[in-house]
Amino acid sequence: MTFILFTNLYNAEDEVSRLFELVETFTLQPKKWVIINDGSNDNTEQVIKEHIQQSGRTNVVIFNLPPKEKGNLKTIGHAYNQAFEQLQLKQENYEFMSIIDPDNRIHPQYYEKVKDIFDSDPTIGVISGYNPDAPKLKMPQGNGKCVRWSIIQNMTGEFWDPAPDTFLNIKAWAQGYKWMILENEYGVVTGPIAARNLTPAGARHAGWMWYYASGSWSGALARVIYRALKRRQALAYFKGFLDNALHDKMRCTDPDVIRFYKNGAKQRSDIIITDESI
Repeated sequence: MTFILFTNLYNAEDEVSRLFELVETFTLQPKKWVIINDGSNDNTEQVIKEHIQQSGRTNVVIFNLPPKEKGNLKTIGHAYNQAFEQLQLKQENYEFMSIIDPDNRIHPQYYEKVKDIFDSDPTIGVISGYNPDAPKLKMPQGNGKCVRWSIIQNMTGEFWDPAPDTFLNIKAWAQGYKWMILENEYGVVTGPIAARNLTPAGARHAGWMWYYASGSWSGALARVIYRALKRRQALAYFKGFLDNALHDKMRCTDPDVIRFYKNGAKQRSDIIITDESI
């Protein structure tokens, strides 16, 4: 019993080869690899099947969703939720789950180190690597994120929101687990930099998520002022908040998510562990 790996793809036929090459380098292989073909309208599914056949892998499951015109970050969580429900994954047994993207670069021994940590420290619920070229992380990132499977199994109801990456951190936190970010040679995970403070698109998504997590208008304005002073895409953040507040009107009802955002950064930082020695 080891781990289950997840990859979400949309119109990624040109990236599949690189993805399979990446997974082949891992010294600890997943017991199951679920590739969510999230509504691709190109040849992504066919290319995946060709690589499965060429590699001789028997542990890959393709979960296809209906074709759509364009990708949407706000629906990735729903894609995961459907995969879990229709494949009945919560009934299966693993030590942990992980998420990777085709543009990630991960140390071959990364998953071995993750398994060793989970085995040796039962208080750790979420582990991720880090991108040395990105700003310092305040919580485990999505690329290469690993979550104890028991945390997933202990969830009830609909457990994927529009940001499944953050949602997994919150659910581990709500169950009393700590986070760990591996800041060593084994934890280097390169790929797209989380850019909620660096790019207009990232800031806009962060503003959208603030309203989603039951954030108030006054809280949004305070964050806009702070971002303006720090020159961190204040206008884009406010636009994202307005997109949701006035148009999408999506509010989270999960009590753990609401409590997490209302507790503020101080309480969250108390449960983050960074480790440079493992």
